[in-house]
Amino acid sequence: MRPSRPWFPGGKLLPLAVALFPFYIFPSGSLQPSHFAFLLLSLVTIGRYGMPRQGWILLLLLFAGYAFLVEMIAGVIADNLRYLIHPAFFLFNFLLIAGVYRVVLQHGIAALRLGILAAALFAVISVYLSGVDLREMGEGGRPTGTFNNPNQLGFFSVCTLSLTYLLYLEKEIRLRTMLSLLATSLFLAIVSLSKAAIIANLAVLAFTLRPRRGGWMIALWIGLTVSGIIGVAYLASTGYFAEFLFYN
Repeated sequence: MRPSRPWFPGGKLLPLAVALFPFYIFPSGSLQPSHFAFLLLSLVTIGRYGMPRQGWILLLLLFAGYAFLVEMIAGVIADNLRYLIHPAFFLFNFLLIAGVYRVVLQHGIAALRLGILAAALFAVISVYLSGVDLREMGEGGRPTGTFNNPNQLGFFSVCTLSLTYLLYLEKEIRLRTMLSLLATSLFLAIVSLSKAAIIANLAVLAFTLRPRRGGWMIALWIGLTVSGIIGVAYLASTGYFAEFLFYN
């Protein structure tokens, strides 16, 4: 009889935490459902399997401890405990990084796959249900889906495209899945009307399409990428994009 494999809760919690990315139910700047799921994942995983022992993890811990010490001293001097908000932010992110890294060590990068697919699907559905018309959208009418503002939607599209490329690079998703997620990311960036998101997605796309080998192919890729950047910069300087409803 084959011995049963110990249950690893992080493998179940990570897809859930990632799938909750698009759901914003509290004001911007507050913890959202995905943050609580990530915090639970980190506490359970680190509590059961311990802190990862890689050197860079220790450096992050030392940085979080240093930030806490400096801000605590500043708070005591100013008699204001609000100074502790910043080191709490560093500690929170450290726990998330350490917890997620521990899960990835156990399950591989494939642990992100289901969560990314679900999050992208939820984001598209929420935007579709809110209605999209690129001809009539303005600053007050940009779609947000379940996010609090359009820029968060644009940032989500960049994260989705980046993680999609990582999964494809590690051969955890097929080409058609990668192309579907790529199209989804670009769609969300465009409907958000965020210039930063669109430019970032194009940068990730250019990096993704870079040739793996061949000197002349790399030279061609560099030439086309630089030419594209110069062309966009020139059009922007002439005011070509002024008539489009793009925002920072």
